[in-house]
Amino acid sequence: MGYLNFNRKGKMKPSFLLGEGKWEHDALGIGIIMVAIMGVVAFLQTYAVGFDFSLVALLMVIPLAATNAFIEEVIFRLPYVTMGDNETNSSVYGLIMGSAIFGIIHYWGVAPNGIFGVLISAYLGYFLAKSIQETKGFYWAFMIHFMLDVVILIFIFNVAT
Repeated sequence: MGYLNFNRKGKMKPSFLLGEGKWEHDALGIGIIMVAIMGVVAFLQTYAVGFDFSLVALLMVIPLAATNAFIEEVIFRLPYVTMGDNETNSSVYGLIMGSAIFGIIHYWGVAPNGIFGVLISAYLGYFLAKSIQETKGFYWAFMIHFMLDVVILIFIFNVAT
């Protein structure tokens, strides 16, 4: 579990839809773009039911988003990145498994879901696994996942009943 730390610095290697940069300078901006996209997706997947915002539901969002982000990162990212580096000596293994499993599981999710949910979640899983590999830490994967979950849970918890 050498990656379970809050290291947030490292070189961002160029890859699919991403240029070269540094995690400490570029990750927050990329994360905000992802949050905006996911917010639109969550809105579109829940708006037909309508919204009934409540203070109690909004107060539950932060602790549950943090818990969910931590648990999903520990289940869907850390083991694959760690196995990729330690057991297979392949960084590709962690990226493929971390994204494929995360995407497939989200097929049955609330938002995003379906085929589009698989694709967007798989890319998110790839990006988060890449952040863990390149920073040798958990910080960006957790923080971006947490921000995404805050937006998604605001919509899910406040759907009209």
